[in-house]
Amino acid sequence: MSNKNNYTAKERWKDEILSSIEGVRRSEAPPFLFTRIQSRIQSRFRGKDNRVASPILALGVAAFVVLCCVNVWILADSIKAKTQNTTIQALQAASTLETVNFDLY
Repeated sequence: MSNKNNYTAKERWKDEILSSIEGVRRSEAPPFLFTRIQSRIQSRFRGKDNRVASPILALGVAAFVVLCCVNVWILADSIKAKTQNTTIQALQAASTLETVNFDLY
């Protein structure tokens, strides 16, 4: 019984919401709005060269070169650290063998 009352309450609520939009007109854009927007965009680019300015381009290239150098430096440092660690580990293993006491008495 309560389920049916809830259902009708939901239906009433839905009907109230849908009836609230009655009489609302669809919005319409002013005539020729799209062509005005297009002409305004085209007027900004008319007479201008659409190339990137040379200082901005030089800055971008410099940033790219610095980024590449940093990547190479990090990779080289990583490889160098790995080879040093393996050398140190081999030396440590050899030094532990030297300190082992083989006296059985």
